[in-house]
Amino acid sequence: MRKMAGATFVGLIAMLPWATAARTREPLQAGGPTSTTSQAPLTWDQMLVEMSRLEAAGNDAGVVGLLERFVRTNPKRYEPYVSLAHLLEKQGKVAEAADTLRKGRKAVPDMPATFVLQLIQYDAQQVTESAALRRADAARLLGEAVAVADELIASRREVRFAMMAKSLALRLQAERVEQTATRKQAIMAESESIGEKARFTNADGLPIAKTVDDEWRDGPGAVFAGSTPVAPPGPALEKFVAAHPDFVPARVSLGRYYEGLGDAIKDPGAKSVATRKRHFEAADVQLTRAAELADNPTDAAEALRERIGLLGADRLNRPAEAETLARFAIAKYPDQPVLVISLASLLLPVGKAPTDAAVRSLREAAPATAEAQHAVGTYLWEIVSKNKNLPRPVAANLLGDATASLDAALKMRPNYMEAIVYKSLVLRLQAERVEQDPTRIKTLQAEADRLAEQAKKLRSGGR
Repeated sequence: MRKMAGATFVGLIAMLPWATAARTREPLQAGGPTSTTSQAPLTWDQMLVEMSRLEAAGNDAGVVGLLERFVRTNPKRYEPYVSLAHLLEKQGKVAEAADTLRKGRKAVPDMPATFVLQLIQYDAQQVTESAALRRADAARLLGEAVAVADELIASRREVRFAMMAKSLALRLQAERVEQTATRKQAIMAESESIGEKARFTNADGLPIAKTVDDEWRDGPGAVFAGSTPVAPPGPALEKFVAAHPDFVPARVSLGRYYEGLGDAIKDPGAKSVATRKRHFEAADVQLTRAAELADNPTDAAEALRERIGLLGADRLNRPAEAETLARFAIAKYPDQPVLVISLASLLLPVGKAPTDAAVRSLREAAPATAEAQHAVGTYLWEIVSKNKNLPRPVAANLLGDATASLDAALKMRPNYMEAIVYKSLVLRLQAERVEQDPTRIKTLQAEADRLAEQAKKLRSGGR
């Protein structure tokens, strides 16, 4: 059972489902109530009141004693076992809490599955919280956890949570108990398999239908889950798009796949050039449709960014159309700075000398948002940083415009850490590549250092 921040122990117990049900039951005898005002039989609701009084007085020992006496005289009710286990857990006595639930399960075989699952949590908690726990003890606790989970699964009680609990117990077994690589791998694989099945299983053990997102994640989209994603196979993408023509990520991925096929063709022969163009045109169809289907700015911007790049001089060679699309996209989605970068790559392509007109056009097109201005500043800094042969006057103009854009971003968001970092880099590059006066160089370096320190404080949470 999850802990609830801000809730008292008795308050938590009172919110459990059976607390309400207890009000409908007959009064039950308490073996020795600590209340000085009454020795009459207590109902469970009255027990809650008495427990609350003792808790308010800081008398946890009194609550434990009250529950223990209630359990002795009312052994067939699961509520006091669960309450006592929660209190013991609160005191850090997880092993004792687990023992209490074991006794409760034995005395009350039909204890609700919610609280049976708590026993699995206690077993796992003892293993994870005690690095010195002997392997044999860890194996015993995790074996119990797996067995209890299997019981719940077999009886179709809270099956999904039971499967998740079993998956956890098996993972801990692989990490803390098994000693051979083969066994570790086998148990971990079983844990992952059960955990995956739990995603599509309901509380009664019946299957849950997969959504399109699930099919994507488990199918072609699964390749993006790793740290070094690879392109999904084309036939799988084509099949997925045919089955789900309105699913934007699949359309974008298929467009990238076709684009990759075109990029791979380097032969300048006429036949190869024609094939390359067909691949790019196929990609354009997918990316155009993806942009039309996208129902949120992020997905739309991603599709548009890909299409703008596809229309560029090195692929479909329709630069005017690409620039028109980029400007349209920026106007429609001004909060997507990736589109500003797309326009920048068209106006100021790598390998070509930047012009003042192109820089001015980029700055004029950039929306008045901190993110867009930051994007312009970083792009201009990168041009100078990567091109060591730029004439000093050209570098000076580019870095001056970069500073102006970053200043605009910081005016809108004074604590914009990324913009502060890049302004520091711009000033440092200006000192290295532009300025010749020693005094001016020192001034720029000092300001760059100050900004770097400011960014460091912001990164660590300071203000």
